[in-house]
Amino acid sequence: MSNTIFHMSTKLLYAMYIALCMSFSSSFPWWALFIPAITSGWGLAINKQRFLFWNGFLITGFIWLGMALLNGSMHGFDLAARLAQTFQLPNEILFFAISFVVGGLIGGSGMLAGGAVRKIQMNE
Repeated sequence: MSNTIFHMSTKLLYAMYIALCMSFSSSFPWWALFIPAITSGWGLAINKQRFLFWNGFLITGFIWLGMALLNGSMHGFDLAARLAQTFQLPNEILFFAISFVVGGLIGGSGMLAGGAVRKIQMNE
């Protein structure tokens, strides 16, 4: 019974994290994604300490990639092409891949930091 409750709360935390990331990425600067990542990492750190970085990396990276593709498709990918040219990248696809990695690093490091704070609090 308690195992089911834990899984439901984990799913709820992930759903809240995804919703917060989507709203933060459309409303705030890029570094604001660290805030929901650190709070979610704190909440999820009970049994999933070693998976926190990769979960945050993948979820945030895909959200950031999705938002970039959505914004790019609404404007004909002109900005992505200009940014790829500015960074001397061969095409926009590489720019989107780098965006995925940067977004993933923000989410992964935030979740890992939140999990570390929770682990420190549990040891005191």
